[in-house]
Amino acid sequence: MAAVGNAFGFTRGIPYLTGCATGLILVMVVAAFGLAHLVGLYPGTVLIVSIIGVSYILYLAYKIARETSDIATYAEGTSPGFFAGVLVSLSNPKGWAVMGALFSSMGSVQSMMSMEMMIRFIILCVIIVFGNLAWTLLGDRLSKLIADPRKGKILNRIFAFLLVASVIWALLL
Repeated sequence: MAAVGNAFGFTRGIPYLTGCATGLILVMVVAAFGLAHLVGLYPGTVLIVSIIGVSYILYLAYKIARETSDIATYAEGTSPGFFAGVLVSLSNPKGWAVMGALFSSMGSVQSMMSMEMMIRFIILCVIIVFGNLAWTLLGDRLSKLIADPRKGKILNRIFAFLLVASVIWALLL
């Protein structure tokens, strides 16, 4: 989110941010209603989703690393949109793992309708939305502080490296 905010600005990052939040909320709902059980029955699913997710995130990191940070060029580049954000969230193995772990302990579908479940959903939705807003805004503000395109390019490369590192870390966990 910070890299998108840095590369494209806060306003142009909103569709991607909204897509990421929507995708992660979908992951949360699917995980809550038994994905952990299905993955247990068909373990190959994890590998397929992981490969798709890692491939797309590496592509996104490459795109971020190559993006200029010159504010004048924002209009030239195409910022990732809503569906790219949804795809990133739906194919992110880290999101599936976290949501699967969080909700797999809840048990049956009947217990999913409990007050505890609703509280978890609300808290996670707030964290997802405000966390994404904060990271996108941080990236946008950093781009405004760094007017030198060379420094901006270095910052984008740092964001791309951190994105790849977070994926590698998630895969190693």
